[in-house]
Amino acid sequence: MEAQVEAAYELEQSGIETSKIWFIFCRAEASEAEDQAARDICAKARINVFAPVFPELPSIRQGHKPRPGRFRNPIPKGSGTRDSTSASRRRSAASQA
Repeated sequence: MEAQVEAAYELEQSGIETSKIWFIFCRAEASEAEDQAARDICAKARINVFAPVFPELPSIRQGHKPRPGRFRNPIPKGSGTRDSTSASRRRSAASQA
């Protein structure tokens, strides 16, 4: 949490009111003791924390799971500055070296 607390301090130093800086615990699967320890750290650091731990929604969890064939390159082949002809020339030059 050190990086998050530091980020909150940076926001405060840049002029953002502390009443507008809030931490939200989400996707947290910690024990009650760990949750309370994190909240105690935030209280000592004068950082606001929302009371509930927001659960991870199934649709978000599914979006994070890698699945075969899921990734599709949004750039069509041959649309970049390097076309397939120049790529084959590079492979040919590399194999001859």
